[in-house]
Amino acid sequence: MDASPMETSTPSNSNSNSNSNIDANSDAAGMPPATLAPMHVLESPVKSIGQGSNQLQYTSGSPAWQCNFSRDGMYLAVCFGAPDPCVRVWKYEPPSTATSASKTKTPAEAKTDDHGSISANGTWTLTSTLEGVHTRTIRSVAFAPVQSPLVLAMASFDATVSIWETDPRRAKADGRDTMEWDCTTQLEGHDNEVKCVVWNSIGSLLATCGRDKSVWIWECFLPGVVGSTASDTGDFECLAVLNGHEADVKSVKFASSHGQWGDGEEICLSSAYDDTIKVWAEDAGDWYCALSIDNVHTDTIWTLAVSPGSGRVVSGSSDGSIAIYKSYTRQEKKELFPEERNGSTGHWHCVGRLPDAHSAEVYTLDCAPSRAGHGRIASGGGDNRIQIYREDMGSTSDEPKFALDTVVSTSHGDVNCVCWHPWDGSVLCSAGDDGKVQLW
Repeated sequence: MDASPMETSTPSNSNSNSNSNIDANSDAAGMPPATLAPMHVLESPVKSIGQGSNQLQYTSGSPAWQCNFSRDGMYLAVCFGAPDPCVRVWKYEPPSTATSASKTKTPAEAKTDDHGSISANGTWTLTSTLEGVHTRTIRSVAFAPVQSPLVLAMASFDATVSIWETDPRRAKADGRDTMEWDCTTQLEGHDNEVKCVVWNSIGSLLATCGRDKSVWIWECFLPGVVGSTASDTGDFECLAVLNGHEADVKSVKFASSHGQWGDGEEICLSSAYDDTIKVWAEDAGDWYCALSIDNVHTDTIWTLAVSPGSGRVVSGSSDGSIAIYKSYTRQEKKELFPEERNGSTGHWHCVGRLPDAHSAEVYTLDCAPSRAGHGRIASGGGDNRIQIYREDMGSTSDEPKFALDTVVSTSHGDVNCVCWHPWDGSVLCSAGDDGKVQLW
């Protein structure tokens, strides 16, 4: 399948950037192309109003904004907008439990069934609908990276972020299969719509961003988090309010600092309506803007994705392009980017662009887990399309080469989110303006 040429920008000791056009499909013949085959469509439940002959049944017309898998991949949370703002949680049931009363398989056992896919023969069952706390659109949802209890963060246009936890003991005592969730905390502080919420790798930090142009960093004390104690009950403390963007902040992500940014183990990246990406680092407990990346996109940067290992970041924009950035060490920065005067940190540099990745806005990106194959990136946009790019043979970190593996036109309208399963690289989830959730 043909793809747009990829523009690359290669750092050199002479401090010059060489731009070249690379055939994005140059080595595609070495690997079979991927396909996107629909497996499950998860629709909102039918509701009813009135009684008897006056009863009216309907399905909510709320758009589905974001989907997110739990750490073990057995649960899927999806947030919805107005007029029915809520989060719905589905649970995966492998074939042994979907078709019989036999013992439930563990995630490792369920990973491969007769078709080699977690959900080819299993089912996804709606277990919970979380509602009643937020009064406006829920724009973002994220599972904390803890196994038990399950913890969800959701960000809303009502300027708040709510934290929800399960109580598996109560559900078991009641003899019900449904998940029992409680809203344990509601975080306030943003002046306007909260657009994105994300946990760091171990669940000790939470980042939020919004229309008020700010990024907030929260310290979390969750049960089950590394370093937590038995007395931790899910408290949150604001560590920093970061102001640096000049417009609506659309996305935040954590990435490893690799010891190159301050003394914190992770950095936070944010993208905004001002067409820039900010890199926020921690030093002696204080968060600060360590780098601002501009002149890569010409319009709003809607989405960021971080590769496994945090060596690469990918961004998507309203200009229809996808950009790829490499992380450089302090020493590499000194040698390759002598014009950068701050020598105390590492560096992120744009090493390639797919200038015409989508014919409309690129709203969502996700980097695949290693099991999906080297360097695969899923994207979705305002052109109703989901696309998967694969890094080709001969690609290097400084000069990446990507082939367009597959593209599919969906029923979503705007594709608001694509999300890989955390350990089964053959499963992708998508959500869109049609309110449907699709598993591929």
